[in-house]
Amino acid sequence: MVDLTDENRPSFAMVQIHGSSAGDPDWDGPDLTLEVPTAMVGATYRAASTLTRITSLEHGNFVRFGSTGLFGSILLDAASGAVVRLERNANHVSLVSTSIPNFVAAVKAVIERFPFYDSDSDDGEWVAAARDVEGIVRAVDPEAFIQDGFWETLVSDIEIGDFSTEDVLGQ
Repeated sequence: MVDLTDENRPSFAMVQIHGSSAGDPDWDGPDLTLEVPTAMVGATYRAASTLTRITSLEHGNFVRFGSTGLFGSILLDAASGAVVRLERNANHVSLVSTSIPNFVAAVKAVIERFPFYDSDSDDGEWVAAARDVEGIVRAVDPEAFIQDGFWETLVSDIEIGDFSTEDVLGQ
């Protein structure tokens, strides 16, 4: 049986992350603080400990505030206010959410939907959970549910059985 006690279960929390020239010699703008979720479910998203500016001649100016997967970054697009994903060695950014508030709302709603299914569940339960999460994201931020995007990838992974409670909690 899976232990879903409060300390073991993914829970929604926010954290303030700071960036300033005092702690980062590459920080070339005003001090900045973002309030973002601490994490989501599994390794899909984790907040960084500090903000980092990233400038790309091809893509513009970003503020890194989190990570995704093994090598991806979650960034705030300084020009548009959108949340985007940048994979290591990728030459493009992709939309995660149209704004920080929409990102926060979607993360909170996905965490509240957890657990999705147990390891002994069948593909019907996987598909049902995936459709629930897709519906959540589309209700919060319809423009963010794009092909091969952050949320569509999460839904696909849920749908193929990669997000059982045991897998997420490491049990």
